[in-house]
Amino acid sequence: MAEAARYVSGDKVYRIGQYSVSALGNALQGWVAEAIPDRAALGRRLRVAILLHLALGAAGLLAFALLGPWLTAALFGQAVAIDEITALGFGVATIGISLGTASGRIGLITLGARHAFMTCVLVASALGVVGLLIGAAVWGAPGAAWGLGVAELASGIGQTLVLLAVWRARASRERGL
Repeated sequence: MAEAARYVSGDKVYRIGQYSVSALGNALQGWVAEAIPDRAALGRRLRVAILLHLALGAAGLLAFALLGPWLTAALFGQAVAIDEITALGFGVATIGISLGTASGRIGLITLGARHAFMTCVLVASALGVVGLLIGAAVWGAPGAAWGLGVAELASGIGQTLVLLAVWRARASRERGL
């Protein structure tokens, strides 16, 4: 029960941090989409969105690494505070969700690749559930946090790779190849 409580305190802080990822995604989604008629401008704006989200995700990882244990102790009590390993798992999840927001919600959706986006999300969700359950059963709160982190990072990388493939396929069609 104590491991579940530790995981939940880290998850609460992780969910709070997701508001900044969501806010950045909301701010950039329309800006990227309005460049659709101009392929070069769209490419530049997508790169900016991805880089900004990567920077935010890296800041989230750093914040979890440096402040996660202290913050969960201050908010929820030392008995349920996360340790450094658990904090790093949530930090990795923060990078993953931030990258997925830029590549998936902004990139793939803007390019009209909704099916590819949903496929990435569903596969990552299935992996995430398995990772959380196995990680929690074997290693407790750190295992669950790392299960989430690995699934979110895999989802973000997967969406980025699919975005690159969609971008290249679209470029080939536009060149008539």
